[in-house]
Amino acid sequence: METPRTHLIGGYHFVRWLGRRGFGSVYLGQHKSGQRAAVKLLHWDLVEDLEVRGRFRDEIAQLQHVQGPDVVGIISADADGPLPWIATEFVDGPTLQKAVRTEGPRSGADLY
Repeated sequence: METPRTHLIGGYHFVRWLGRRGFGSVYLGQHKSGQRAAVKLLHWDLVEDLEVRGRFRDEIAQLQHVQGPDVVGIISADADGPLPWIATEFVDGPTLQKAVRTEGPRSGADLY
């Protein structure tokens, strides 16, 4: 488990670590309003890498264009701050990897 160097990003207090994905770590965040979110932080060792920051910015832009009833949306993000981050809607449940490992590959409606 990774521990963030800060405990408050974009108004979100970190409740627990959820995992590592790409060039960031994801935490369950709780906003002062009570809203929960999956908050992805760029790894500290990549913060000064302008190419990685650009790819993180691109990820935010791409996520803003993906919409649908079964797709989590971006709540807020900051690609240009001291520690870039993305907050998306939080869905409580197993990861896809864990679900496939325990229940097998998805097909039909489950795959969609």
